[in-house]
Amino acid sequence: MGVDPRKIFDAINKHQSSSNNKAKAMMLNAFTKLAVKYDSLKEEVQMICHLCTEHWDPDVQQRGV
Repeated sequence: MGVDPRKIFDAINKHQSSSNNKAKAMMLNAFTKLAVKYDSLKEEVQMICHLCTEHWDPDVQQRGV
């Protein structure tokens, strides 16, 4: 039984905008791990990380970088 990386990504991403900063930082870690394992998600994860590089919270910003 295979894992659909898109379903995993979408399940995490749907909570991104309504999450607190600690959760956003953990989601960035999860996104990065998904991008390393599944090349098909790499560009989308890079975009999300890039958007977080200017976040006001230093932890989110650092994980975005």
